[in-house]
Formats: sequence, C-alpha cells, structure tokens
Amino acid sequence: MIETLPGTTLSFTGAPKGNYLASFEPLIDAGNGLAISQVASMAGIEISTIQNWVKRGWVANPIHKRYQMQQIVRIFLINMLRPVLQIDTIIQLLSFVNGKVEDTSDDIIPDLDLYNLLCGVIAGADVAGLADETALQRIVESVAQAYEEPFPGAKERLFGALQAMALACIAAQLKNRAQAKCESLLSKKLEETKE
Repeated sequence: MIETLPGTTLSFTGAPKGNYLASFEPLIDAGNGLAISQVASMAGIEISTIQNWVKRGWVANPIHKRYQMQQIVRIFLINMLRPVLQIDTIIQLLSFVNGKVEDTSDDIIPDLDLYNLLCGVIAGADVAGLADETALQRIVESVAQAYEEPFPGAKERLFGALQAMALACIAAQLKNRAQAKCESLLSKKLEETKE
C-alpha cells in the first residue's frame, strides 16, 4: 500500500487511474514550473542534491530556473530508488530505459509514464507475493498492458526495469518499517529502564 507518493514526502490520498501526479500538474503549469526549493521540499532532499544531479547530467537543466514536470519526475524517480540502489546503478537503469536525459527522442517511455507505471506496480504488489518472481511479472504486465513499444525489445526492457525498480522501492519501504519498529521497541525498552 502506498502511503506517500514514491520519491516524495507527499501524502498519497488516491489518484485518478493511471496518473499519480495529476493533482500537481495544475500547480506546475500555473507557476510555469516550480522553484528548486519547492521541488526539494516535495522530494524531501537538499537543494544542493538536486543541483548536483543537474550538474552531473542526471536531471535535465531547468528552464529559467523553473523545474517542469519532466525534471521533477526524474528527481522523484532517482530519489525513490536511492535508499536501496547505488546512484550509479540508478542512473544506468534510467539510461537503460530512456537513454540520454536531455534527448527524449531515444526514450522508450516518458519519465512521467514510467513513474505512473512504477507507482501502479508498487500499489498492486503485496510483499508476500514478491517472493514469487512470476507474481511480480504478472503485476507489471497487468499495469503496463497498454504500453506500445516503439521498437522490438522495448517492452521486455521496460518490464525488466519496472520489476527491478519496484523491488528497490518495496525494499526501501520495508527498510523504513523495520527502522520504525526498531525505534519503537528501543524507546519502549528505554522507558522501562527509567521506571
């Protein structure tokens, strides 16, 4: 179950079918993009982190210091995978799917669609079912059934990347739950020793 939108600090309250960021599109359009401080706040990361990602070419340059949906989604994608995967692996995986960040002509799927498919896979996956790789494969196939590959082999590439990304996101959720459980247990023990 998704409690916050993956890669963000934003509460998840349900989304129109297929577009998890639909409620933010009018905000981005009205402001002709978002300032870096707004994006950093939404992602729960430092401004310097975003600046570093842009400098390294992992996120497209903002237009007049305003981040458009394409850049924001790329930041969310990187951020959602960071707790489990090394940054080099994340960038290679995103490049595997969409080539060069500044060149959308080599993309097999727009980043927003990739984000929405990934959120759909995460929402449809239960942790117990993930032990069975075919269960995750079925979820990916179900969520991305309408995807039309731009060239032979793109669907296989996308489906494999979605499975890897979903596993990383779910692992991060489990890591956070384990951390919270440990903190709860340890604070309880600390209270008991004070009594």
